[in-house]
Formats: sequence, C-alpha cells, structure tokens
Amino acid sequence: MRILESQYTDGSRGALERFIAEEMIIDLLAAFDAHRVELAQMLCSGLPLPYDYSGLLCETLFAQLLRLPHPRLTPVAFSALIAHTALLRPAFPRYLAGSVRQLYLRLQFLAPELAGRLADVLAHFISNMSFRWPWDKYRMGLAQPPGGPQRTFLIAVLHDLVKLTSWDHQLLLQETPAEFLALLGDQPGFVGLPMPLPYPPPAAPPAGLPAVQQLQLQQQQGGGGTDGQGEVQQVPEARDEGGDEQMTEADGSAAAAGDSTVHEQDAAAGSAAGTDEAMQHIEQQQQQQQSEAGPSLRQQAGGDAAMAEADAGQQEQQQPEVQDPEMLWAGKLLGVMQSRPPPEYKPLTYEQVIEWIDKQEMAQQLGSPAAHLRAVIRAVLAAGSKSCSHCYVLIERYSPYLLKLMEQLDEEQQQQQQQHEEGAEQVKSGQQMVLDTLG
Repeated sequence: MRILESQYTDGSRGALERFIAEEMIIDLLAAFDAHRVELAQMLCSGLPLPYDYSGLLCETLFAQLLRLPHPRLTPVAFSALIAHTALLRPAFPRYLAGSVRQLYLRLQFLAPELAGRLADVLAHFISNMSFRWPWDKYRMGLAQPPGGPQRTFLIAVLHDLVKLTSWDHQLLLQETPAEFLALLGDQPGFVGLPMPLPYPPPAAPPAGLPAVQQLQLQQQQGGGGTDGQGEVQQVPEARDEGGDEQMTEADGSAAAAGDSTVHEQDAAAGSAAGTDEAMQHIEQQQQQQQSEAGPSLRQQAGGDAAMAEADAGQQEQQQPEVQDPEMLWAGKLLGVMQSRPPPEYKPLTYEQVIEWIDKQEMAQQLGSPAAHLRAVIRAVLAAGSKSCSHCYVLIERYSPYLLKLMEQLDEEQQQQQQQHEEGAEQVKSGQQMVLDTLG
C-alpha cells in the first residue's frame, strides 16, 4: 500500500531494496509479536539498513494494519507498537501524522472495516500521548453533513476515546476542542421507568343492604377474612355518626320491606350463625394440632439453636487473621505506582516512586531488608500483570532499586553469618577454658 510520496519512503533506491526492507519488517512482526517492547526496539534500531527508514516503517505498519481480510496483528498490538516506536524513534511521529492525514483525506475510498481499524488505533495512540493531537488539521469533517466519511471517522475516534477514559476525563476535555466534543452529542443517562398506578380501592357496599350482608361483602372484597395463619381477622366495629345514621335508615327500610325481606334476613342470619360455628370449630382444631405438635416444635427449636451455635463457632474459626504487613505495604506501593496525580494526570516517574518509599520509611516499617525486598517485588509484579511487555518494562525500570535491596540483604546476611561465627568461636573458647580448668 502506498500512503506517502515515494520521496519520503524510497528516496533514490530501487524497488528491490524496498521489497527486502518490507519483508524484514513483516518477518519481525510475525516472530516477536509476544514481545512488543523488544519488537519496537528492533524495528527502531535493529534493521541493517544504511538509511533513515522511518517513513518506510510507518507506511509498512499501516499497510499491515489495513490488510484484508484480516490484519497481520490485532489493532491493539499495532497501537501499542506505534506508540513505542514514536517514543523510540524521533523522526517517526512526523511520518505518522502524515500517514494518518493522507488516510483521513482518502476515507471515501476505504472500506468501513478499515476506517474502524484506523479509528481504534488512532484513539489508542492519542490516549497514550496525553490526548494531544493536531485537531485543527481535521476540521473539514466538521463541515460535512451527518453520514459524511470524515465526520463519521471523527465521531468514531471520539467515542473510542470516551470508552478508553470517561465522559468527564479532565485531559480529554482540556486537549480536545469544543467543536469536536460537540460531535459526541449529549451524555447518555439512565431514565427510570414510570411508577405504576396504585390499585383502585375496593367499592363501598351499597347503603341499603342489611348489616349482615354488608359484613359478608366486606369480607369478600378484602375488608375481613383470614390472615396467613388461618385466624379470622376481626372487622373494626368503630363507625362514625353518619355511618350509624345510614345503618339505622337501612334497618328501618329493611323492616318495612315486607314478609319476603324478613325471610331473606332470617336466612342470611342463619348462614352467618353457621359461619361463626364453622370458624369456632376450625380454631379448636388448630389449637389441638398445636398442642400435639408441641414436643416436635421444641425439638426443632433445640436443633436450630444447636445449628446456630455451630455456625457461630465456624465463623469464629473462619475469621481472617491479621493481614501481613508486607502485603499492606505492597498494596500501598502498587497504588502509588498506578496513580496519576493532578494537575498533569501522568504516572509517577521512577525517581518519584523511590522518593515516596524513602519518605514513608518503608524499610524501617517492615523491619528487615528481606521483607522490604519481597514487598517491592510483589508490587512490581502486580503492576506488570497486565501483559508480558508491561512486566518486562517495570522489572527493567525498577531493577536498580531491586539490586540495591538485594545488596543490602546480602550485607545483612553476611553480618549475621559473621556474628554467628563469632558466637561459635566464643562458645568454643569457653568450652576449651572449662576443659583446661578441669584438666
């Protein structure tokens, strides 16, 4: 793939030399994919080429990224490799900006899949460079209508930046112009579901019904009935004066209704009396069942108490012991190594971390060089657990301090060995003196 002009990649060299250089780069990508830091170092200074090949290297990396149907490496691998190469080779960022610019201008000729790969890699690179990017050279996308290739590409890059950080990241808001941030739209938020409408209250019984029928109707609608234990809930008898007057008028109208109404009331009263007798019979049966089940309930209660005591004892045995001081200090040191304090929001340097260790008197708090060394090693390995490349970089960064701690540990062990030998000599001389005295 040709992205830059030939004067920036080939110079006056022939096509054969370019082919050989490209094959060397591709072979290194395939052989050292798992060791990206070493791969970046080899690509920057390990190629036996007698000229500046920064432009050719940049063009080859983007050509392998935009390779169909699949890239040579994953897009994340290319983004990490490009970021390392930009830091190790001073001339590389200039060709990187030119390549991205040329691809940005040709987005209408790129497949959507390739534009998405380019957006992912560019967003990852910008996040590694403290969100600094020459956005002014990409303003042509702002004037395009929705759906334009450049405008869609910018939206994809900004959305990837938000995914890598957050909507309110301080550096993202500071380094990105407001016109580009407006492409993101409104910040999404969760809108709760509407509250359900309350159930309508049960309808009041008609005022003209007798008292017994009103009671039965209230029980059917939920005003009375039984609770969860089978006991009858009593309907409150308190009424206001208006209710008493209504009941009196209802009784009067029922008394004047005639013989047929009287017979209906007698039947309703008889049914209510039968209901009361049935309820009393049910209560007697429940009391009898409770009296028969008394011993079994007491046994069950005793078993529950024993189980509760056993659970309490097991919890006491499973209570965590006091945490190891080495783990505590390793956690503190890990937090310092991964912190990004304001206002620059950059990770601390090696010197700043060592200065924090000295200020906190970590060695004195742990009591021995061996404990201090183990705590530092734990923090370094935990910080580099993301990948092999991170682990290699951190071990190489903190290797001087680790070597210093190992030397202190060797000195302490030599002093202890010397003290042990001196004590053994004193014991031996004391024993010899005792033998001489006895002899």
